[in-house]
Amino acid sequence: KQSDKTFFLDNEQNLQLDCLLKNDLCSAIQTILEHGRKDLKKTNLWKIIESSIDKNIPTSGQIPRIYYEVKQIAQNTSSYWLYKFQAFIFALLNKNELVNWLYYFTRQKDFIQRYYQSPDALILVSISSTFNLFERIMTQLEKLTPLPFRLTYHSPTNSLINDEQ
Repeated sequence: KQSDKTFFLDNEQNLQLDCLLKNDLCSAIQTILEHGRKDLKKTNLWKIIESSIDKNIPTSGQIPRIYYEVKQIAQNTSSYWLYKFQAFIFALLNKNELVNWLYYFTRQKDFIQRYYQSPDALILVSISSTFNLFERIMTQLEKLTPLPFRLTYHSPTNSLINDEQ
C-alpha cells in the first residue's frame, strides 16, 4: 500500500540539500551561462536573464508566463544579483521548468549575440561543438525534472555584500 504522505525535496529541513543546490547546482549553471560571456561593464548574469524575460512581456505569448512569475519571485529575494539568480534557479526547480527555461534562453538569439562571444560560449547551440556539449549537460539536468521540489530560498545574512548589485 502506498503511503498517504507526498514526498518533496525540501531544503527547509535539509540543510545539506540547500548547500548542495546553492554551492553546486546553482554554481554549475552560473558557470555554464557565464562561459563565453562578453566582459561588459555593469552587466552581470542576472541583468541578462532579466532582460531576456522582460523583452517579451508575458501577454505577448512569446514567453511562457511562468518565467515572468519566477523572475518576479527572484526579484523580491535580494538586491544582490547572485542571490536573485540562485532564487530564480530554486523557483524553476519548484516548477519543474529549469531545463525548459535553459532551452528557452538559448533560443534568445539577439541576447546571445549581444552578450556572448562566438564560438566560445557553451550556450551557442548553433555551433556543433558547443551544441553537443550543451546537449550532454541538458541530458544530465533533465534527470532533475521528475523530482518534486519544494524549495524556499534564503539568502545569506551577510551585510558585507555590496559589490555588483
